[in-house]
Amino acid sequence: MSILDGEYFKISFAREFVEGPSTRRSFAVPMVSFCDIRLTQLEEHTNSYGSYGIGLTKEWADRKKMNPVIYMNKNNPSFDYYNNSLRILRKELKQSKEKLKREPKLSAKMKENYAKLKKHYYEIREPLRYMKNYQGKLERKGKAPISNYIFANEREWRYLPDIIDNGHEFSIVQTTSIKDSKDEYNKKFEGVHLDFNHEDVKYIIVKNEKDIYQITDFLRRKYNDNPNVILHKILSMESVSNDM
Repeated sequence: MSILDGEYFKISFAREFVEGPSTRRSFAVPMVSFCDIRLTQLEEHTNSYGSYGIGLTKEWADRKKMNPVIYMNKNNPSFDYYNNSLRILRKELKQSKEKLKREPKLSAKMKENYAKLKKHYYEIREPLRYMKNYQGKLERKGKAPISNYIFANEREWRYLPDIIDNGHEFSIVQTTSIKDSKDEYNKKFEGVHLDFNHEDVKYIIVKNEKDIYQITDFLRRKYNDNPNVILHKILSMESVSNDM
């Protein structure tokens, strides 16, 4: 109800772990995550993540420049090739930065080259923010982990703050940095909202039939001029399960 009342989603850092045959990377990314699934697949998803949700139109997702996740098979070397290239670029960038510190009177051309290398590194790193293993361990707060969970079944799409608009520094952080200070990192994106309106909403999913009365009462108060623009979009998982 708080999301529907504010008509926006908050940005939050999510921890990710991606591995290939011989390399791995653990990191956290600021995002809002969605899944592109049909109502007939909803029960499997809610078993993992809970029985309340908001479904929005694909046209809205396109306008917000969202992108589907790139699922990586941990037995395929593609991630290793990419990860190793990223490490080489990172090493070059670090060496260039150290050289600038040692010799602050370097020519404008060398400073320009460093700036170009830094921009190139962040652009090449950008796809990493959309990567996830095809299959792995699903870990959720307060719940037992699920081994060999097939993440690809979620058909995840992500909204990620643009690295140019919001600075490079916090587009990706190491999980060791975020482990005990996730709230502090989330605050850095407090002013970045993923907004929507009632026309973008396709479904409002609640757990059972009795929840419908509570959400209906809330929506009548919010849209007192014309609540019918959204009331017909409410579904309960109880009815979806019975019907599907």
